[in-house]
Amino acid sequence: MLSFIRDRAQGWIAWVIVGLLIIPFALWGVNEYVGNSDKLVAATVNGTDIGQREFQQAFYDQRGRMQQMLGGQYDAQLFDPQIKQRVINELVDRELLLQNADDMGFRVSDQTVVAAIQSIDSFREEGAFSVSLYQQQLQTQGQSPTAFERYVKRIMTAGQLPDGLASSAFVTDAELDEVIRLEKQQRDFQYFVLKTSQFQDESLADDAAIKSYYEQHADRFLTPEKVRVEYVELSVAALRRDEEPSEEELHEFYETNQNQFSVAEERQASHILIQLEEGADEAAITAAREKAEDLVAKLKAGESFATLAEENSDDPGSAEMGGDLGYFGRDIMEPDFEEAAFSLRLNEVSEPVLTSFGYHIIKVTGIREREVKPFDEVRDEILAQFQDDAAEREYFELAEKLTNQAYEMPDSLSEIADELGLELKQSPFFERHGGTVVYLPTRVL
Repeated sequence: MLSFIRDRAQGWIAWVIVGLLIIPFALWGVNEYVGNSDKLVAATVNGTDIGQREFQQAFYDQRGRMQQMLGGQYDAQLFDPQIKQRVINELVDRELLLQNADDMGFRVSDQTVVAAIQSIDSFREEGAFSVSLYQQQLQTQGQSPTAFERYVKRIMTAGQLPDGLASSAFVTDAELDEVIRLEKQQRDFQYFVLKTSQFQDESLADDAAIKSYYEQHADRFLTPEKVRVEYVELSVAALRRDEEPSEEELHEFYETNQNQFSVAEERQASHILIQLEEGADEAAITAAREKAEDLVAKLKAGESFATLAEENSDDPGSAEMGGDLGYFGRDIMEPDFEEAAFSLRLNEVSEPVLTSFGYHIIKVTGIREREVKPFDEVRDEILAQFQDDAAEREYFELAEKLTNQAYEMPDSLSEIADELGLELKQSPFFERHGGTVVYLPTRVL
């Protein structure tokens, strides 16, 4: 049959056949291209879909902020479900606000969006907006300027309705009339002055009368009780001395405390995420694992990691950058992910690694080894810490002596001050409720 077509499909007949075949294939291809742009939907609000990528990006952003705040205390099993629920609620609320704002005619101009972006501190250098820094920050987050500006515009549009309601107020006609009446009212009044001097009779104020009045009203002429205290003050700052130790002592301190003067190891890695939904069944887990294993096989066969990440990774933040996650240290990623990343050699690719997000394929693309700063570079820091440590040791020794001697000699602080080399201080007089509380080992005379 094919031979028959080939032998007779010559000239204009061949072109007609090819044309008839091109049309359905072209339309089918366009339909597939358009229809698969965002197949996964996280939620639908009044017929408008919230894409899975938008949800994932918001989730990763909030999750990253929580990890940064809590560090090693972040528990993915505890926090991830809460963050997912909060993120989807926020996205639905924002879409509802945006739809209502559109229906009510709210708009945000391009100039307003530009001004808002230029006011963001993370895009400013030396107080001025930096285009290069702006583009760099967006590229790091896997976003384009167009997409980010569209996102900001949507946020500002959605925020106009609640902001307008929160900052608005209304006044009834009765309230307005009352305010005007009170502001414009006038009063007429009469008065006279009655001076006490008109009723004073100096002849009655002799010494006997004054003494009698004083005795009858003695409570009017009392002064409040006041005290003055002596105290000694012991502080680390006062004990800190500027004498420099020997170079040998500084080198010994440096060798003993090298962990304080080192930069921890960091890894740069790229990954491909095959996402698993929370509560996925065994069939979904098996399918995700098989897809991950298939991608590992393609990588071992020599295919590009960046290309496979762009085409297959479910992490929207890194997929557009070939899966690149940048440099990170310990206690940043999930434990299983981190263990795999820090056990790989440079340019080595892992087998599929299962975390709460799904299966990861990890490739280490950069290694910054743990580095101890040279002695000369941190000498001033070593000197300051050496002096602080010496002052703290002396402080705790003197504090113990001060406490013991204060109980042994409760009637005087002068001997304690002399023996410990401390200054005996004295406060001004102060009332019962007018002094300053001092939390120090003190004794009051």
